[in-house]
Order: sequence, then C-alpha cells, then structure tokens
Amino acid sequence: MSTKGNGKRALITGITVPARFKFHRGRRKVLLRKAMEGVLPAEVLRRGKKGFGIPTAAWLRQGLGAPAAKLPAGIRGDMAARRFAEHRSGRADHRLFLWAWIAMSHKLPPAAEAAAA
Repeated sequence: MSTKGNGKRALITGITVPARFKFHRGRRKVLLRKAMEGVLPAEVLRRGKKGFGIPTAAWLRQGLGAPAAKLPAGIRGDMAARRFAEHRSGRADHRLFLWAWIAMSHKLPPAAEAAAA
C-alpha cells in the first residue's frame, strides 16, 4: 500500500472535521485522543500540551564555551561572568540570560562601541 498522499489526505480530513469533535469542555484534540486510545498509554493521552523543548541549559552548561567577550550596552561584564560560572557549575539556571547574551552579541554592538556612539 502506498503512503504517497496520505499526509495531504490527513491534513484535509483534519481541517474539515467540525470543531465539536476537536474541542470538548476546554480539552483540545478530543478526536485524536479518542482514536489513540489503546495505542498510546493513558498518561500520554491525559497530559496537556507539551512543546518541543531544546536542551539549552545543558548545551550552555556542557557543550559551549563562554559567550562572546563583547557585551551589549548596559550589561556589566562581572555580572555576566558570574552568571556564566554559576550556570556552568550547576549552582543556578541562567539559560535565559545566557541565551539572550549569545543572541544579542551577534546583533548589537559591544558596550564600548555603543558608549562612543
């Protein structure tokens, strides 16, 4: 049996199913959950929405070195270095700050250039 075109067929079917079969009392994907009963474990069918998380904290703790030396304006170097060290040692979870630092260091001028401007 060929599976070619099944994705398109499934998409069209999903779009055309009336909302009353997709949502019930604030629950989402009711029809899909019902169809998967006996196929998936009950705890999977009961749980809420789960995103596709990436292991940012682990990457920053284990795999990556210190973010670029340039700091965006307004970020103190001593504070940034302390947060990186705390995160790297596992004493704290500063992944949001560190990820923002990495992203901003590629887009914004270093603090020294911003102060001179």
